Amino acid sequence: MNLVPYRNALPPLLFGDRIAVVDRTADAVAQRIAPVLPLRVTYKPIGPEADFVHRSRVVRINDLDLLGASTTPLEVDARLSNTPLLVIPVHGAFKVSIDGCDYECRAGESACLLPATQWRIHTEITSVLVISINQERMQRLTQVMLGRPHGTEHPFEWHRPHLLALHAGGLAFERMFTHVGNMLDSLIEEPDLLDKSGLDDMIYRIVAMMLQPDLFVDRPDDPKSTEKFQSAPLIVACDYIRDNLDKRIGLSDLEQVSGMSARNLQYLFQKQFGCSPMRWLIQQRLERARQQLMQGSTRTKVTTVASALRFSNLGNFSRLYQERFGQLPSQTLERKSTNK
Repeated sequence: MNLVPYRNALPPLLFGDRIAVVDRTADAVAQRIAPVLPLRVTYKPIGPEADFVHRSRVVRINDLDLLGASTTPLEVDARLSNTPLLVIPVHGAFKVSIDGCDYECRAGESACLLPATQWRIHTEITSVLVISINQERMQRLTQVMLGRPHGTEHPFEWHRPHLLALHAGGLAFERMFTHVGNMLDSLIEEPDLLDKSGLDDMIYRIVAMMLQPDLFVDRPDDPKSTEKFQSAPLIVACDYIRDNLDKRIGLSDLEQVSGMSARNLQYLFQKQFGCSPMRWLIQQRLERARQQLMQGSTRTKVTTVASALRFSNLGNFSRLYQERFGQLPSQTLERKSTNK
């Protein structure tokens, strides 16, 4: 086993590139990936075995398994798979063969959902992201995102392969996954924080939109489209804001995670909340500040709470807080102390 990245021959991984593991034989790859992905598979180098190189990194976020892999040309033959897999080309291309049909996926263009059945992949020199999908979790989440009651069916043919566009209905899924990769890199060596980050839920939300974009994309010419159908990218952006109130967030971050342009984000936030994304961010930080002040102790300081939520100017924080809640943050903290 070689822990030194073989960067000259292979494109980078979506995540974990710095600490990827290098294997030089197909057997070593099989032994490494077998415990992670629920399938029975064999690997065979395409070309001279002496030139074969495979780099990979696996990560689990709660019950979600992810594989980032970069390889010289390789044949992957799955004889048995227990769960659908979404394979996204990050660099290069690969061809999938299932039931006599071929599907070609290329970075920036398309990905492939592989059903729980037999399939074969032939790769170029490529880098991929592989996501193991829990169908029941995907079904529940789709219901939540669409605002539909539990038990509502969203017909999707899990038993057959699907070629999925990486750009659909104005949504740039490639950009979303790039952002996910950056977040994984910041947490990959902190498994406890990774489990608490909610990143698995974000990934499932992106995949839900990718699998059935027609359910989520606003189509102005469709009179049956509803507000809830239109808001899925907005939900992803809002969840990201709520999960990262203590971090710097700009419009570019929201563009990456939602797959929407800044202009469309401005429109969606104005339509849903009557304000800009950045104004809504401030409101959420104020709400979090009030929550922390109301739950604070005698040791809690207004300056500490404000600073942790990226309010660099205490006077400005106090003014905004008073405008929203009708009292100064110090008064909220004093009232909390008095009530004890």
